[in-house]
Formats: sequence, C-alpha cells, structure tokens
Amino acid sequence: MASRADWREGPGRAQTRYEEYPKLKELIARKDRQVASLATPPLSLRADLRSLRLSPETFGTKFDVILVISPWEEYVRRAPGLVSDAEVWSWQALEIEAIADTPCFLFLWCGAEEGLEAGRKWGFRRCEDICWIKTNKEAGKRAYLEAANQHTESMLVHTKVRRRVWGPWVWGLGDLQAWEGRSRWSAP
Repeated sequence: MASRADWREGPGRAQTRYEEYPKLKELIARKDRQVASLATPPLSLRADLRSLRLSPETFGTKFDVILVISPWEEYVRRAPGLVSDAEVWSWQALEIEAIADTPCFLFLWCGAEEGLEAGRKWGFRRCEDICWIKTNKEAGKRAYLEAANQHTESMLVHTKVRRRVWGPWVWGLGDLQAWEGRSRWSAP
C-alpha cells in the first residue's frame, strides 16, 4: 500500500522513497498498516436526503469520516434565482448522528452558525474551521470587479474523538495541504 503522499510520484517510487531512512521507512509502513486496518471503504451517495432515512441499515455500516456538501439555504441566499430547487430545508433535518460512529470526524461545508448548531445536535464538537479563499483567474483584468473575483467558503470540522484517544486519528489525518491551482473535484 502506498503512503498518502506517494500517489504523486507513482507506484514504483513508493517502495524506494525511504530506503536511505530506515526509521522513517518503518514509521510510514506502520502508518500504512494502521490506516489499512482501521479505514472503512469510501462510499458516496447521490440521493434526495429529504426522503432517504440515514441509518446503519441503509448503508450497512456507520462511518468514521463524513463529508457533507449541501446546496441548501446558504446558497439560495447568496444567489437567489440560480438554484433550481426552490424548496429549502434545514441542516437540522439530517440525522447524521444515526450514521456517525465513535470516534468520527465530520467535514461540513456550511455557514459557521448553522454548522455549529447542527454539529452540537448530532453529538459533535467543533475542532477546526477551514476557510477556502477562492480566486478568479480573470482577477485584475477589471479593477472595478475586484470584490467579485474573490470569495470564501467555510468548512467546519467537528469531532466525536477525545484528545487522549487520538492515536490512530492523528496518523490518518496528518496530511492537510494547501495549494494554488485547480482541484480535480468540485466543491460548493
């Protein structure tokens, strides 16, 4: 199994990258084994969450990491008329607590206030706020539109993990990176 950073260098480089550093090589190998033994397979679902009941029976498991990307009220407020579904519903309507294992991390693209309330309702506590500053590649061409060329998105990270038992979690979540460039996936 390749380490989390080795995907950029190809599968051949993953086995030889740490040959000169035996302690680091063993540490990375231990991390890879630990993550492989604790990780659940990734699962995504496109569904109408107003009618789908979230439960372990629906998915066959509970989850230790949950990412919620929502097209709800916040987006209707930001761009009235652009959202095709005029019906808006609350974060509180989701039953995330039913599918969240203990320990669990919840990554929530949202407005800060709504996200904090929902996290508390679902049994999580906030551990990080991430602010994504998105810029437009056309910035600078029209100075009078400069304010429209840059805006932010908020992501709250909630946890059901006590700090004293973070061992395997610290290993699995230690690769937060920032970059300038295009993403291969789209976020809100």
